[in-house]
Amino acid sequence: MVRDKKMPTYAEMCDFNPGFDKLDYIAFALQQSKLHFDFLTAFSGLFVPKFILVDGRVQIEGLFNREKYDGLIASGYSLEEAQMWCSLTEFGGVIDAAFPDAEVDLKDIVDFCQSLVDVWNLQLEAQGYISCGRAQLEVDEELDEVYVFLK
Repeated sequence: MVRDKKMPTYAEMCDFNPGFDKLDYIAFALQQSKLHFDFLTAFSGLFVPKFILVDGRVQIEGLFNREKYDGLIASGYSLEEAQMWCSLTEFGGVIDAAFPDAEVDLKDIVDFCQSLVDVWNLQLEAQGYISCGRAQLEVDEELDEVYVFLK
C-alpha cells in the first residue's frame, strides 16, 4: 500500500470542515488508504479481544500459544508469569512500522495503550474474569517500547 503523505491530521480536517467528527475522520482515512474492511475487524479486536481461561488465568485467545505456555510452566514459571509472557504485546514497534515517516510521541503511544488496558479491564470485569488477571501497561522509556499484558 502506498501511503498518502498529504493525508491531513484530524485537527486539520476539523479546521477545514466545521462539525467534522472522529467518525468522519475514520471514514475519510479508510477511504483514502483503501484498506479492506477486515482491517476494521482486526482493529476493533484490539479493543475487544476474546478472553479464555487457562488453568484459572485469563488469556487472549488470538495470542495464546499452548506450546509456549506449556514450555513456560515446565520451565518453572508460575501461572501468573506464564500468563504475562503469553499475552505480552509490544506496541511501540508496531506503531513505528505503521507510520515510518512520522515521529510518533511515546506519550501518544502510551495514551493509546492505556485506552486498551482500560477497555480490557472493563471487559474482564463484565465477564467475571477480573480475579483471573488484569490488563497492565509497562513503559520502557529508554527503548521507546510500550507493553500491554495480562497478569
